[in-house]
Amino acid sequence: MKVCLVGRHAEVDVDGGIGEETNPARRVSGLAAALSSQGHAVTVYTRRTRAGQPDQCTTSAGYAVTVLTAGQSVVACPDDELPFMGEFAQRLDAAWACDRPDVVHADWWTYGIAAQLAANHHGVPTVHSFTAVGSVQRRRQNRDAVSENRTRMEKVLARNASWVTASCSEDVDDLVRFGRPRGRMSILGRGVDTDAFAVDGPIASRTERDRVIVVARNILPHKNIDLLIRAMATVPDAELLVIGGPPRSELRRHAEACRLHRLAVDGAVADRVHFTGMVPAADMPALMRSADVLVCPSAYEPFGVPVVEAMACGVPVVASSAGGMVDTVVHDVTGLLVSSVSPVTLGQAIRNVLRQGVLRRGMGLAGRARATSRYAWDRVARDTAVVYDRLVASDGQQVRQPS
Repeated sequence: MKVCLVGRHAEVDVDGGIGEETNPARRVSGLAAALSSQGHAVTVYTRRTRAGQPDQCTTSAGYAVTVLTAGQSVVACPDDELPFMGEFAQRLDAAWACDRPDVVHADWWTYGIAAQLAANHHGVPTVHSFTAVGSVQRRRQNRDAVSENRTRMEKVLARNASWVTASCSEDVDDLVRFGRPRGRMSILGRGVDTDAFAVDGPIASRTERDRVIVVARNILPHKNIDLLIRAMATVPDAELLVIGGPPRSELRRHAEACRLHRLAVDGAVADRVHFTGMVPAADMPALMRSADVLVCPSAYEPFGVPVVEAMACGVPVVASSAGGMVDTVVHDVTGLLVSSVSPVTLGQAIRNVLRQGVLRRGMGLAGRARATSRYAWDRVARDTAVVYDRLVASDGQQVRQPS
C-alpha cells in the first residue's frame, strides 16, 4: 500500500534525549520504519526547517522522506507552525497530484489540517492521530498555553478525518464530545523499541540502595515529582533518580528543578534524590535496567512512553491511575496503579514492590511480555495497517472499528 505520513521527522528533533508524548518526530519516524519493514511504500512529508535539507531522500529503514518548503526554514514548536500550514497544504496538493497515495496519515493537529485539506482535494482517505488532545491537556495538566486555535482545529479534525486514533481511553471521551462517532475511531498505542529496551543489556552504575526512577522529558508541576520526593521519606533504604529536564549544567537555573531540590532538602532526603538532567536517548535503556521500580505519578499523560519502556526492560511500574497508564499498566500484574496520588499512597506502593522480590520479578516478566506483544513497533504498525486496509476498501466512508 502507498502510505503518506505527514508530520515532523526525526531529523528535526534537535533536542534529542528522552522521547515523550510531545516528541512527534520520533513517532512519525518509528511508524514509518515499521510500516516499511512490512512491505508498505511509505513516504514521510515534512516541512523544511533548515537550509540545506535535501528535497528527497531514502532512509536506511527503507522509507522515503520528502521535505517541502513552506514559510520560514526554522525549527519551531509544532504548534507554532500553524501560519505555515496553508502553504504546506498547497505543496502537498501539488505532490499528490503527481503521485496519489492510497491513504494519508497525519500526526499532530497543525500537520493534520494541512494533510486534510490536500487529501480532500484528491479524494484520499485520511487518518488523524490525536497523540494528545489539547482540551484534556488544559484540564488535566493545567496547561494554560494550549491555544484556542488548537482546540478549534482539533474539533474540525475530529469531525472530518476518515478515521481517528487516540492515545488512551480518556482522550476518546473528549473526541466524542467533539462530535466524533465512537465507531469511527480506535486507540492506537505508541511504539517502543523493544530490542533496545530489553531485559538483557548494559546496566548503568548504581549504589547498593534500591533504585527508584522517574523519567520526564520536561520537569513540570503536573508530573507530581514533588509528591514522589516527599514519599521518599517513607522509603528509607531507597534512592530516587529524577531523569530528564534541561542539561545538567542548567538545572540550577531551572525553576521547577530548584523547587524540587529544596523540597528534598527540607524533607531530609536530598542525599538520596539525584537529578541527572537531560540524558541522551542511547543511555536510557541502561538506566532503565538499573532501576528496581519506575514511578510515574503524573496527573495525566496521554500514553506514558517511559512506563512502557520500563516494562520492556522487565522493570515493575508504580503509576497514577490516569490517562494512558490506565490502558498500559495492568494493575497487580505489570505494576501498581495508584488511584489517589499522594506521598502516602506512593510510598506505600513503592514499598510493596521493593519488599516483595517474587512480586517484583513477576511484574517484570509480565511487563516485558505486555510491552513486546502490545507496544513493539511491528505490532503498532500491524494495527495501523488494519485501519488503512479498511479505509481503502471502503473509500474512507463509514468504516467500522477494527475488532
